[in-house]
Amino acid sequence: MKMRESNVPRSKLQSVSYKRPSLLERLELKEVGRREDNITSNVMSTEKDSLLAEDIPVRSDIPVSEFPDYVIDMTVENQHDTSKLAIEYQQFNDVPTLTFEVACLYDNIDLNRFRNIYPYDTSRVTLKSIPGELGSDYINASFISGYGGNKYIAAQAPLNETIDHFWRMVWEYEIEAIVMLTKCVEMTREKSAQYWPESLSETITPGDRLSVTLSSSTPYAEYHVRKLLVKHLTESDKSVTVTQFHYTAWPDHGVPDNVMSVIRFIRHVRKLFPAASQDQPLLVHCSAGVGRTGTFITLDMMMQQMKAEATLSVCQCVRNLRTQRMKMVQTPIQYEFIHQALSELVVCGETEVTASSLSFTTTVSAIPTTHTTTASVTGKMTNMFPGKVQYSVVNDNHVSNYRMKMRESNVPRSKLESISYMRSSLLERLELKEVGRREDNITSNVLSTEKDSLLAEDIPVRSDIPVSEFPDYVIDMTVENQHDTSKFAIEYQQFNDVPTLTFEVACLYDNIDLNRFRNIYPSPLDETIDHFWRMVWEYEIEAIVMLTKCVEMTREKSAQYWPGSLSETITPGDRLSVTLSSSTPYAEYHVRKLLVKHLTESDKQVTVTQFHYTAWPDHGVPDNVMSVIRFIRHVRKLFPAASQDQPLLVHCSAGVGRTGTFITLDMMMQQMKAEATLSVCQCVRNLRTQRMKMVQTPIQYEFIHQALSELVVCGETEGYKQRDAYIATQGPLEGTVEDFWRMMWEYQCGCIVMLCQLEEDGQESSYPYWPGEEGEEMVCGRLSVRLVKVRGHGDIVERRMEVKENKSISPDILRVKMVQLTSWPLEGLPHPTAIISLIDKLNHVLMSTSSKQTVVMCGDGVVRSGTFLVIHSQLERLKTEGVVDVFQAIKSARIHRPGVIPNTNHYVFCYEVLADFVERTEAYHNFKTLM
Repeated sequence: MKMRESNVPRSKLQSVSYKRPSLLERLELKEVGRREDNITSNVMSTEKDSLLAEDIPVRSDIPVSEFPDYVIDMTVENQHDTSKLAIEYQQFNDVPTLTFEVACLYDNIDLNRFRNIYPYDTSRVTLKSIPGELGSDYINASFISGYGGNKYIAAQAPLNETIDHFWRMVWEYEIEAIVMLTKCVEMTREKSAQYWPESLSETITPGDRLSVTLSSSTPYAEYHVRKLLVKHLTESDKSVTVTQFHYTAWPDHGVPDNVMSVIRFIRHVRKLFPAASQDQPLLVHCSAGVGRTGTFITLDMMMQQMKAEATLSVCQCVRNLRTQRMKMVQTPIQYEFIHQALSELVVCGETEVTASSLSFTTTVSAIPTTHTTTASVTGKMTNMFPGKVQYSVVNDNHVSNYRMKMRESNVPRSKLESISYMRSSLLERLELKEVGRREDNITSNVLSTEKDSLLAEDIPVRSDIPVSEFPDYVIDMTVENQHDTSKFAIEYQQFNDVPTLTFEVACLYDNIDLNRFRNIYPSPLDETIDHFWRMVWEYEIEAIVMLTKCVEMTREKSAQYWPGSLSETITPGDRLSVTLSSSTPYAEYHVRKLLVKHLTESDKQVTVTQFHYTAWPDHGVPDNVMSVIRFIRHVRKLFPAASQDQPLLVHCSAGVGRTGTFITLDMMMQQMKAEATLSVCQCVRNLRTQRMKMVQTPIQYEFIHQALSELVVCGETEGYKQRDAYIATQGPLEGTVEDFWRMMWEYQCGCIVMLCQLEEDGQESSYPYWPGEEGEEMVCGRLSVRLVKVRGHGDIVERRMEVKENKSISPDILRVKMVQLTSWPLEGLPHPTAIISLIDKLNHVLMSTSSKQTVVMCGDGVVRSGTFLVIHSQLERLKTEGVVDVFQAIKSARIHRPGVIPNTNHYVFCYEVLADFVERTEAYHNFKTLM
């Protein structure tokens, strides 16, 4: 650790040193998640949102074996909802700011992307001066010392006017690898100029000295790898190949949801450019070159230290980075992300397996020893398992455990029980005819009659329901009893127990006419459009979700608070103007871009995106539950929850019924992804403590459960080279064939992989969802499906079908190709060669279709589908890289599809198939030589 010792006083390198943050004694919680490009260096505090910083133990050289427990302890939030890591992070403000005079020279100031991110004079990258060109030696980039003496260059993303400087830096410092951690445009804002050619073999000439040609571009699920040939225009015999690793899954705000995706990315970089043999610096940039860049460099350095010393010193590493470039690791969330990623890496261990280790004939252990419990394995695979290993890691998600421990520290144990019994104390009777009452019927009491009532019995209210159990739970809760009432309808009544808080301000005389309803808060009226846009402006809102039409059933539900035509401008009040920049229609909603400007401060403006869902009926709930799920996904694709700093503005008419339904679904989709559990009842109770009548009717409450159940049963899964490459689903039931084909049509899926027969061992696995004879046509709601051709190849059946809309005059036809494996037994596993043959057939089909997603189905939509998806994605990786990582593939798949690979036999089977492929494919015996 000589590098650290040279920059940091020895006293700061003790294993445990106690340090009080001297510049900041208070931490404002709402600043913890601030935007990456919010360059505020001081955190202001208030009595309400502050915490007195206590002595924080700052540890360095933490043994790897202790690191997961250390992270759990440091991320547990105290009574102020603040973790020790968040407090520890504040001590980085003590790092002295060095001089940056060169960056602020008149000729250089406009070459900086941000006005407060500059390279220090002592560590800045200097270019060769060009005679007669002022500022030609300047670029916003800094040299960074690496672990063991290896170096990085941390840089801002090029501006259009600095692309020439960027490539001169690459040329002069003989850089061979570039790591890019931002998209060129995020949330309509430019983050980086595109400094490489768009198309293969295309050449650009930044400046008059160099040319850059795109030689190759390889897409992966979360990043691209490009090869760029750089030539000197006047010295034709000189050229260099530069590899760009472009990570595209980092959200505009915050950090990636999947910590291991960044680890995989770093491993790919270091596989091609090992740190130990690095002579030229690794060039790393995001937008400002400090937040994501600092996070990447810290992770890379710590992975090297972990391997070399079996210790980790994250805090000291970040301090050292900040002595070389300001604001490295820019937010507490990034700092915590580093710890979580390293903790996950320690828990999971090394999980990649090389192609040469997969051969059946080898006696070495090909399967990582942190993966699986002892299995009874027959045949040649026996030698691949050296006794007892740890399959439980796949099921025992470390992040989930850490989240549970956080909850246990803050929540009384009684609230964490899986089942708690609750009696509806205010309402002991449920009036059935009120179950379907209108959303805008704001009756706070439900009257009962002897004829239509039911005595409410003790209702089991479950929280943290495992996702895998949720569909069966919903079925049980929706079955109606002898009174034609479901458990959901009864459970819903307990929300009336939630205390109603004061709303005196809303009822003041001056405010009463501004409320759309007298006992709830308003959506925009004509006279409150100014208030609405002022709220958007003052709270820096970037996204609005609207869940009602302006007029429904001749009744006004909302004023139209946006312009009606493109480029039209309205001026609500005398402070703001709103211009419609774009409007994109979808089947069930519109997405509008609105440019909001301040009339007196002309340099201030913001782009607001409005997501307007128009398929919600005036009464009840949408017929298609997945349409709302797709809508939420579109919102979160553009505005990820994990990176959200500004609030998401959601409104319907009253702002409680549809609004509460949307928010509950959104929150549960996040919980499902993070913890693989669902707590709908507790979520709704919590919402009602913040706004009255949220989720206004029992029908909306049941709709939430049905939508989440459908999401569990039919979930998207990540592929190797494409995100959401697959849709895993159960075989259609008799009543869901129409829904299945509507999904195929709306997602334009041109390929189906079926891993079951219609009936197996006397049990129905799928209802027949295609016509029985060639040329025959079947009607599925608004769609018609025609069977074009059927062919059999042993245990694989191939069908070709055409799908079209019945009443549409459009000639559009969706051509669907289905491959069905008929030899997968109901209990057990098929022969590995059957899976390889199926994948060969699938790949042939995919080459002849433009479909971006493949539907994979089996009886339950989980076991066979999940096993196939893991194998398929790893075969793609095997062909590309010569390694597989079944363990991480399972963990990634379980984020989207809990229950994938349910036992050791299926886990072993994945390796059997991969090993069989290697055994059959001669090229993979010597794959390393091919690399």
